[in-house]
Amino acid sequence: GFALLAGGLSGLYPALFLSGFKLIPALKGQTGSHEGNLRFRQSLVVFQFVVTIALMAASFIIYQQLQFVGAKDLGFNKDQVLTYHLNNRAARNNIDQIKAALGQSPLIESVAVAGNPIGNNDIGGQDYTPANNDGSFSNNSQMAKQFDIDEDFVPTLQIKIAAGRNFSKDMPTDKDNKVLINETLARKNGWTKPVGQKIQLGTDTAGKPMLYEVAGVLKDFNIYSLQHKIEPLIVKLANKNGDKDNVYVRLNPRNTSTALQQVATVFKQFDAENPFEYHFLDDNFARQYQAEKMQGKLLIGFTLLAIFIACLGLFGLITFTAEQRRKEIGIRKVLGSSVQALVLLLARDLVKLVAIAMLIAWPLAWLLMNHWLADFAYRIQIGWWVFALAGLTGLLIALVTVSVQAIKAALANPVHSLRSD
Repeated sequence: GFALLAGGLSGLYPALFLSGFKLIPALKGQTGSHEGNLRFRQSLVVFQFVVTIALMAASFIIYQQLQFVGAKDLGFNKDQVLTYHLNNRAARNNIDQIKAALGQSPLIESVAVAGNPIGNNDIGGQDYTPANNDGSFSNNSQMAKQFDIDEDFVPTLQIKIAAGRNFSKDMPTDKDNKVLINETLARKNGWTKPVGQKIQLGTDTAGKPMLYEVAGVLKDFNIYSLQHKIEPLIVKLANKNGDKDNVYVRLNPRNTSTALQQVATVFKQFDAENPFEYHFLDDNFARQYQAEKMQGKLLIGFTLLAIFIACLGLFGLITFTAEQRRKEIGIRKVLGSSVQALVLLLARDLVKLVAIAMLIAWPLAWLLMNHWLADFAYRIQIGWWVFALAGLTGLLIALVTVSVQAIKAALANPVHSLRSD
């Protein structure tokens, strides 16, 4: 339906234009003034280059943002870390043996377990109540993300500790009364010395409040993709083996393929029923930007198409202009005008159209891309040079398009253009 509509409208304009000619004057080559038609064509060229320059600027900005999210420090080292899920409950009960078996390989640097794979944007939340300055607890609870880990998780992911300490295997009581928090949670509660502060995490089966003491503060790190702002985070030791169902393995980069085979072998030793399915942490985060990557690819396609259409429009307009000024060009050439001067004569007004398109496209692209970047909690700042580059690229494309036909018209034999009709 759209193709039929576009084809009909495209054919309607020249049909109306040609049918408006008076028969006898038209046969004499007197087609009247084309001023109105010229303005219409110029307006189309301006519109085409507005779209083209705006799309080019948008493509540059999307590329910059995707490069930014790919290179930004997430607060931990995601390189060479794979994670896989233990579906087999019997395997979860043997998690200590799995870690020991993996740790025997020299190609595996460290192993940890947690209740979730980070980077998938699906970590659960937990109500908590921070202690008041006098040690009492109010009834006003707050929300934080909760993440269950083991003692090896922080060193395996190389998360930095801002204050206090990590969980320790030498302190079995850490499981029942210690937590780690991130810097965002400490700031939210106004704690200048968060280590030693108390928080309440619900009640036990007997209805007794479950109190925990902050053992350490982790430097803020991203458990979600960069579309999401870092939220308050509470990190606990997993209470039972059933909660330790996601294994994190840091591989030695020297021989990744062999290390993967060794991880797969250990997996099969403890779970022969399920297939070994793993993901690298950097891939986990990269998958969250698939929609933006697809938008970028589509935008590049539309940009190339817009450039092609804009060049066609500009080529048609310069051809029309050259034909309208055919005799003028011939006279100027006979009087000694150079090819460069004639090309400048024809191209000057059309380049002005592209300059007008630039002035319209820049604020439009800025508004649209600021709206697009609003989906990211962490984003680039749009630089003026992006719009300058898009505008200059559009101007260069216009100059090449115009120059080809302008040079052809300027090189034409003036005898043909000055011959009496």
